[in-house]
Amino acid sequence: MSEDENIEAAESQPDAEAAAPNPAQPLDPESLHGRVHTFIEEMINPSLASHGGWIEIDKVDEDKGLVTMKMGGGCHGCGASAATMKYGIETAIKDEFPEVLSVEDVTDHSTGENPFFMGNPFAGI
Repeated sequence: MSEDENIEAAESQPDAEAAAPNPAQPLDPESLHGRVHTFIEEMINPSLASHGGWIEIDKVDEDKGLVTMKMGGGCHGCGASAATMKYGIETAIKDEFPEVLSVEDVTDHSTGENPFFMGNPFAGI
């Protein structure tokens, strides 16, 4: 399939990822996605960077009040990532944005170049 055919096929597909912004276009700073993105970049990622990590928004579902996040760097595979997400990141986002009801981590922490989390160390014993 040629590149033009690929583009046409992609354009004809229903927009299943409507909540995910096009990275080539700027976020609307007034949208929930834009406001949460700014909050993460200004308030959360600087703290995570001190541990070599960062987070990014995967999707925002305004109807459900759900924000899904991916962790990277030192947070990807970290043994404390679940606690960081639940008690640090989710709490901060929900305090700042009452319309957000839930924040979920969709990172596959068992992947990456050097993940800390390698699965259950007691499996097979």
